[in-house]
Amino acid sequence: QLLLEFIAVLFDVVEKVKTDFNRLLKAMACECLRELEMAFPGLLTMKVGHFYGMSQAENSHIHQNYMVLFATVLENTIHKFLQDHGGESSLEHSLTDLLSYSEPLKSFSLAEGWRDQATQLLTKLHTGSVEEGSGVHDMKKGVSFLLDHHQLMTPACLCLVTQKMISCVQCSALSPKMLKSLLLQYSSCQDLRLFHIVLTLKMRFAEDICDEGDDETLKRWLVVMASHPSLPAYQRAVLLQWLLHWPEEKEPGEVKEGDDETEQRLDGSEYTPLLPSVFDPLHILCHKLKVLSCQHQYWETSEEHSPPTLNDLLGHVLKLVDYGISGTPAVTVYRTLFTYYLTMQHSPIGAEITGLVLDVLVRQPKFIPHTIEFLNSIERQCPDSPLPLMVLADYSQQLASSKLPDLLAHLPLHLLFLRQAAAHTQIQPLVMLQIMSRALRESSLCSAGLWEVGTALLDVCNTIMRRHQTEAIFKDLIDLLQLISREYNDVDIQDRARFYHQLLLTVSGGKLSAILTLASDSATGSSLSDIVEARISDSVFPSAPPVQQIAESFLHLTRMEWTCDSSYSAFQTKSSSSPDDGTLLFWYIISIVFPFI
Repeated sequence: QLLLEFIAVLFDVVEKVKTDFNRLLKAMACECLRELEMAFPGLLTMKVGHFYGMSQAENSHIHQNYMVLFATVLENTIHKFLQDHGGESSLEHSLTDLLSYSEPLKSFSLAEGWRDQATQLLTKLHTGSVEEGSGVHDMKKGVSFLLDHHQLMTPACLCLVTQKMISCVQCSALSPKMLKSLLLQYSSCQDLRLFHIVLTLKMRFAEDICDEGDDETLKRWLVVMASHPSLPAYQRAVLLQWLLHWPEEKEPGEVKEGDDETEQRLDGSEYTPLLPSVFDPLHILCHKLKVLSCQHQYWETSEEHSPPTLNDLLGHVLKLVDYGISGTPAVTVYRTLFTYYLTMQHSPIGAEITGLVLDVLVRQPKFIPHTIEFLNSIERQCPDSPLPLMVLADYSQQLASSKLPDLLAHLPLHLLFLRQAAAHTQIQPLVMLQIMSRALRESSLCSAGLWEVGTALLDVCNTIMRRHQTEAIFKDLIDLLQLISREYNDVDIQDRARFYHQLLLTVSGGKLSAILTLASDSATGSSLSDIVEARISDSVFPSAPPVQQIAESFLHLTRMEWTCDSSYSAFQTKSSSSPDDGTLLFWYIISIVFPFI
């Protein structure tokens, strides 16, 4: 009843308020009715004819509110009748009658079970599981009315009404070509909202509304606008994202079975405006290079266009990285290399990426953390890729032959890189031990006793002992640990090196690896006793549990009879009342400690 009264008030405002200065009040009433229709689809179905007539009669600026309300009610009316009648032939006559219905606006009632029907229809609308009917033909009058007046709407209103028209066309037997005028009119606009209408029409109706020539026109326009320097950066980024996921939403480089990705791309000359320039912001440059990475495969198979190299694409950004400028330039370079390698790891550009990463490391070792993260990402996405091993092995060899000042200038970062290399069993650890031994013996690291450097050295040794067989490198590893334990000027580092030294001398390889991997196993809930019992002892000598239950007790308490001495007798004669247990215990302790009392 409260809902009926509220709707009646809104109907009174819409129908009876006719003054010019109260038009905003009528617009707000229309918005309230639209919100009710969206919350309870089909609630205002019987009034769709009135909203159609009011949309035709209104000639002020609030006609947009009427049109949005009419489009929303029309869409839900079609879905409601399809749900009730299942697309039967009688459906056309029912909707035709509703559009020409002349019942007074104020008389409004709710049918029995309306809430359940609205909830069911709302669920279908949200999940996209609405029915499609073939008997809805006369809806062309309502859709054509909205289409004829689209030029009078603002972009926001037009986007909303267009979504409703698309839904009406999809659920009826209307031809999608009636909406092609929208595609042709807004295919060359600079407003993102209006151009989004064009892409929505193409995505929903594909070949029914957009032929091959229209596809190429839209793609060329996207390329031109995305490279236009006068557009805001955010707008260019959106355009590049649309171009990246053309013609449908998919990840870069992903090709469906049976599809030829080169047929879905333009010629190489059409993508020339997307080549990076020094005037591009770095985030726009990153988006451009993602698009060009998808086009790069076509360039490699084309005889007319040679593919640009990575140095051509990243020229000015690589110069910034060569100068040691970190932050966004370095992130842009590594993101681009990662994107290109995912799409073209088996092409010649994969070897170019390897050489480029090594050049960055040699010139600027400060980017070792970026390189490690890059290699870890490659290993996660491409487990069989040879690039991480090649980079780790080659740069380790370069460190072994580098000059001592260059090695010590970025020693913590170099040790971080060696730890990453030591985690791979395919790389020989002897080179790493020689690098660390050389740095300790030929410099003043031991006398300086920096705790951070010592920890990094022991981390590399820990990784080598965990991941590699120590028989071939036993002597070099023992000598290194002994050098640290004797000469490194830090007590904690000496203690840890001595601990590793004793483990290496007394524990075999498998047991040593089990002990040193305790930190990683503790994350899964394993305890030291579990590791010792399961991996080292092999259940031959099971360890005793911390609490042992025994059948016979070894402590026995006996109640002793109380004996009074002379001191207590003297106290008892002076006390008028009998002493309590606490007093007796007190005097008993006094008599034992001080027997002379």
